[in-house]
Amino acid sequence: MVYFRGLVLDFKDVLAKIGVSGSDKVTLLTGDASTRKYYRAESNEGSYIIMYGEPYPVSDPNIVNYGILKKAGIRIPEFIKMDPKYGVIIEEDIGSVHLQDVDNKELLEQYYYTAIKNMQTFHRCRSDISFTKQKFISELNMTLDYYVKAYKGRKNVDVELVDAVNEKIVSSMMDQPTAYLHRDYHSRNMMVKNGELVLIDFQDARMGPYSYDIASLVIDPYISLDDVFRDNLVSTYYDLVANPLFGVSMDDYINHYSLCYLQRGIKMLGTFSYQKVERGKDAYLKYIPQVINRIKNISSKFTDWSEIIEEVYIR
Repeated sequence: MVYFRGLVLDFKDVLAKIGVSGSDKVTLLTGDASTRKYYRAESNEGSYIIMYGEPYPVSDPNIVNYGILKKAGIRIPEFIKMDPKYGVIIEEDIGSVHLQDVDNKELLEQYYYTAIKNMQTFHRCRSDISFTKQKFISELNMTLDYYVKAYKGRKNVDVELVDAVNEKIVSSMMDQPTAYLHRDYHSRNMMVKNGELVLIDFQDARMGPYSYDIASLVIDPYISLDDVFRDNLVSTYYDLVANPLFGVSMDDYINHYSLCYLQRGIKMLGTFSYQKVERGKDAYLKYIPQVINRIKNISSKFTDWSEIIEEVYIR
């Protein structure tokens, strides 16, 4: 429902208000973890996507980031029409093939190389919105609340010790050089249309630790990649992005990347369990074992923290 000038409008009313023909076929698409809804509308002239959510201001991050990425030359869906008061954006239909759906290994590797080249481009962009220390800490606290306490049912947790570890992880992350980040850079947020890699779901893009997006790309639980290829992605990012753009040594880069990988992994446990606990969605639970395994592997690099991380998140 949308509230407009004291009236409550259902989705059919909204479609009529924004000029969608009653003869167009409108189909609800499978959504992501957000509260937005996506529809495919098919007309005699072709198809398009309707993104429908809460009313938004013209300064909405989705609109701002669209402009930033468009100007940088990153391939993203075209915004055909925006109607903020109804919470609608009409977008180019880029099909239904996500990066995770590509089953040709050689082609998949080419797309991943493009994904890294894209980071080389958009990391240079600037935004007025940034990750904060408090934001990263809140994500880790969410995992404590929803994964450890609510989903796992563990009540006797040394919260002070967990808080101390979280503080060290995030403080170290915040010492990294900053870059413009997609913030949720993985195989479900990249699609393929006519052989092009198209970046989607960029509404949360912001400034932050430069290695966060490569960590997100590599820890991605939605796609099956072998460990050798994941290691190659980490090395390729260093050669194409981390070294030339930020001038960091390989040792520093691996430490930076590992910190973001660890934080991102712990954060994902909170996101997946939140979907179950608060929204009754089981679909993400199947990814938890894989994420736990990756947290275990990466936490071994941080001997001062590995014991508490194992105790709280892995056992």
